[in-house]
Amino acid sequence: MNSPAFTGFHLLSTCLSPAFNLPSTLLLPQPHRGVTMVAASLTHPPRSMSRIAATVWYITSLLMLIFTIIFANSMKSRLLISLLLLVFLIPPAYSGRIAPPEPETLSGYVIKILDGDTYDILLADKTQKRIRMEGIDAPEKGMPFYRVSKNYLGSLCFNKTVTVRVTGNDGNRLIGFTYLEDGTELSHAMIEAGLAWHFKKYNTDPGLARLEVKARKKKKGLWIDKNPMAPWDNRSLHRQGVSTKGLFEIQEGQR
Repeated sequence: MNSPAFTGFHLLSTCLSPAFNLPSTLLLPQPHRGVTMVAASLTHPPRSMSRIAATVWYITSLLMLIFTIIFANSMKSRLLISLLLLVFLIPPAYSGRIAPPEPETLSGYVIKILDGDTYDILLADKTQKRIRMEGIDAPEKGMPFYRVSKNYLGSLCFNKTVTVRVTGNDGNRLIGFTYLEDGTELSHAMIEAGLAWHFKKYNTDPGLARLEVKARKKKKGLWIDKNPMAPWDNRSLHRQGVSTKGLFEIQEGQR
């Protein structure tokens, strides 16, 4: 029966000598079939491996390599294993085996609409979250189409269950794409209706950009005005102490 040192050395040489185009029999002749299978699985860890699991895998492998160096019986063997240690320390090899983190998602019941791009949801644990919709900026209070935009969002999701794919946070608000149970994504729906701007400063979604171009051409919603003031410009003026109250001529049906 082989010793643990022999088996460990055999496993690692079988695993890693192909990286140097060397036969696995260079160090240990007649590799055992079972050991070879385990070696193959270590060489190609699952792509779904979590970051923690991958880290543990690499640390364990490094320790095994160090262990086998101690028990290597020739200078040639020690040299090969030392080179293999360098392979494990190359960052691209490490990052390439770690699956990207899954985006956070949460589901809840829409209980309040603040405006055309922000709402509150109630989660299953009875906590509330404020959601800022990804990629759009809707008219603010005092601007044309403020209430129209707010009411339209309410007609889409108020008192309904939605799923949010979180993309970030903004202070006390989560930012994300919002999906109805039928698959409708609400940021896209608001842009398509002409009741929000594509917030290009923070989002480069080509689908949102195309929908805004179409809404402009069809003069839908707020695009009935050839050059409506964007919400971010309105906020900028307010920060400078400039009132925008007299800048808007809000017609009937645009409130």
